[in-house]
Amino acid sequence: MENTNIDSIQNNSNINSNSIINDGSENANLKDEEIVPNSNQFDMKSFAYTIIIGLVLNVIFLLLVGNKYDNFLLPSLGMMSLFMITGALVGIKSQDITILEPGLGSIFVSIIIFILIPILDLSSFDALVESDWMIIMMNNIILTFVGAWLGEVLFAGFNGQELHSIEITNSNKHISWNWVLAGTVLGIILSMIVVNIFGLILNMNFYILISIICITFVLIGVIIGRLSPGVTITESGIAGFLVMIVDINLFRATHDVIPIEFIIGSLLGAFVMTYLGGYFGEKLQTNSQSNA
Repeated sequence: MENTNIDSIQNNSNINSNSIINDGSENANLKDEEIVPNSNQFDMKSFAYTIIIGLVLNVIFLLLVGNKYDNFLLPSLGMMSLFMITGALVGIKSQDITILEPGLGSIFVSIIIFILIPILDLSSFDALVESDWMIIMMNNIILTFVGAWLGEVLFAGFNGQELHSIEITNSNKHISWNWVLAGTVLGIILSMIVVNIFGLILNMNFYILISIICITFVLIGVIIGRLSPGVTITESGIAGFLVMIVDINLFRATHDVIPIEFIIGSLLGAFVMTYLGGYFGEKLQTNSQSNA
């Protein structure tokens, strides 16, 4: 009889301990899900909100200032800030991580605004050409991404959470925006060093300088692919694309109108070179791990 009681007590204690462990693991999982949310599919609502909010804010702004200035620089800078605000509002409103959706929505907003400018007869944009608007649109996209990231951070903060990583995942793809951001910052630093040393100080031939810049973009991809955990080849390409947008802005600030073919070719070339660099970097990482 005593052995039976002892066995029943042990069984009850095992059940209670297992339930406590299960509850703890479930709570831990819930906590992790709250801290690091994942977006497993494209959020059409956030995409639509971006277009609606972006159009409303920018059209009102253009109607207020579109005829007050002699050139399009100041109104364009104002519009860029509104794109960042749009991304932040969408990021705050969405429940999941929605950085890609505002970025894609900003493309549609920029195209619609470009169509509306001549219809609204805004004198500040009389000298605007297609290549300059393409540069403005690229800036709008980047700033919308930045605003969306800020919105996600604020949303996590409002809910007492901490956003450890910004990722977009589904069954086939995985994009780490942390490494996109890190690669972009690294690329801007390296490209500025190259331009300062080989362009401004040594005043090298233009084609030699372009060749060195191409090697630099491959190196950016190699560094990202080699140092980042997991496969980050796509992240390398996106980072190179964003770095080239910054470089084009700086080039336009010191030169006349840039041919649109040059812009498109530079963007595609930067993406391809850093993408290849990311591939080589992943190979180096794999080899080092196998040797270890």
